[in-house]
Amino acid sequence: MNTTIKGALAGLAATFPLTLAMSKLDQAFPIREKQSFPPRKIVMWLSRILGIKKKMDKNEKTFLTMIGHFAYGALSGTLIKFLISRIPLVVGVPLLGLSVWILSYLGWLPVIKFDLSAFKMSSRKNLLMVIAHLVWGSSLALIYRGLDRKKLLPAFL
Repeated sequence: MNTTIKGALAGLAATFPLTLAMSKLDQAFPIREKQSFPPRKIVMWLSRILGIKKKMDKNEKTFLTMIGHFAYGALSGTLIKFLISRIPLVVGVPLLGLSVWILSYLGWLPVIKFDLSAFKMSSRKNLLMVIAHLVWGSSLALIYRGLDRKKLLPAFL
């Protein structure tokens, strides 16, 4: 299978456990700290710029948020595919997940002065996002290697 396609599929599939981790970890937060997750805020920001936010109902906004979130996971998997097969899982798991978190929350979000950079979130929210991205990196590495059946067993070594 083409490595670009494998990266996109693995990134897309890895977004499921990341989303579940974000949701479950968020349940532990006190109500006063609850806020929309970054994917929701980013997609709503973009939809406002495109002039479509006011035309959507709640379900459409949720659907668009999920599409954007999973598309970003697929894109991220595609962009870091070159690392996946070159590094051991023990090193790769933190690198893959943390690289996406760092490039997003310490990288392009602060550059565009978006209010969801790591600098503007609470330390607890940052910890939640880091843990969720570690889940994403773990899942991505395992799924990517698992897509190549003959490498399935070595993926766990």
